[in-house]
Amino acid sequence: MKTLKLISFFAIIICLLTISVSLAANPSVQINGEIIDFTDDAGNKVEAQIINDRTMVPLRKIFEVLNCKIDWNGETKTVVAKKDTKVITLQIGNKEATTEDTSTKLKETITLDSEPIIIDGRTLVPFRFIGESLGMEVAWDKNNYTAIIIDYDSIANVVKQKCEFVYNYGLGNSITIEKKYFDEADATNNYTTKLSINSIDKNGDTTINVTIDGDSTFAKEAQTEEWNSFSYEIDGMGGVITSNYAVSKMLGINKNEKTLFDYTKVVLSKESSLSLGSWIKSVSNVSNINKDTYGKLKNEWTKFANTFLGGKEVSLSYADFEYEMIDFDKVFTQRYKNATFDSLLLLNSVLFKYSSNLNDLVSDYPDIKYSQSANASSMKVNVILKNEYKEKIEYTFNFQK
Repeated sequence: MKTLKLISFFAIIICLLTISVSLAANPSVQINGEIIDFTDDAGNKVEAQIINDRTMVPLRKIFEVLNCKIDWNGETKTVVAKKDTKVITLQIGNKEATTEDTSTKLKETITLDSEPIIIDGRTLVPFRFIGESLGMEVAWDKNNYTAIIIDYDSIANVVKQKCEFVYNYGLGNSITIEKKYFDEADATNNYTTKLSINSIDKNGDTTINVTIDGDSTFAKEAQTEEWNSFSYEIDGMGGVITSNYAVSKMLGINKNEKTLFDYTKVVLSKESSLSLGSWIKSVSNVSNINKDTYGKLKNEWTKFANTFLGGKEVSLSYADFEYEMIDFDKVFTQRYKNATFDSLLLLNSVLFKYSSNLNDLVSDYPDIKYSQSANASSMKVNVILKNEYKEKIEYTFNFQK
């Protein structure tokens, strides 16, 4: 009886080890939440495999799923894959691979841990290298034995469907903000402040023109001291220069003398904006990626797009600002590398001493109404804040390309 139990015990162990080896030989591959089936049109199938501790995947199928164009040279056994401005070149049996960005002309040679190989007539390539070379997030879910790619451009399409202006924004040169304050208890306290910012590229520098208007104490002070209309220049390195004495003092720079600003406070540049996919990646708190991550991330960005880009007025509560994966405080400060938008950040932080804490905002003004409308070249955002003290603040933001 003991011998029989011992044999049964070892049989179970062997069975488990066999399953483990089988799983180890065939990891799953997930791209944007979908498990990839590597069966070809003829019904043949070569699974992803672990070689030299690296996940290797069938070349043609993986590139098709990632929407890459493929060129194959049978004589040199070289494959060239192209997606947008990215070009990847690999050769069978060669650990040296190259990546190139045709827009920037940057080319790099990379040494792979595992070179491309041919198994059962199928070319296998390193999964991580492919994903990262195309600017995608690559991860390994050890609990589910799954290699994962997250393409943030696919998340960006959720935003694009709601508001194409946000999707394409980056070359905008005009921002107007109007703030209206209403005191229902004493109308003499009511005021309006208008801030207009536009930029003009000239001789390699960007000229920022600023106009402050309205009947607020701040606006009247600017008019009295004659700095309600001024300009300054920004170069590609973040240097700022102005001929306006009052503005130079507020910016802490010498009049007519170019000064570099502290990049930790505000980024001043003429760089084109981040792609929306790159921006979404930068403001998403994604860690410990597993097979459920993409679905959760897409759901959160769908919620964000429906709430803030839905094109209709909504009443907001604190729950509308709560996200597990989206860092809301970064959403409106890391989207654009654009001189006009950077100037807005600069003026908020330096001139207006503006600081916004989301918790304080929602606590002080629990009644929040928000609306947004847009077309291909502009977007308008309206925010109305009310509190129990019969105060109302209305902000209107206009963005023009």
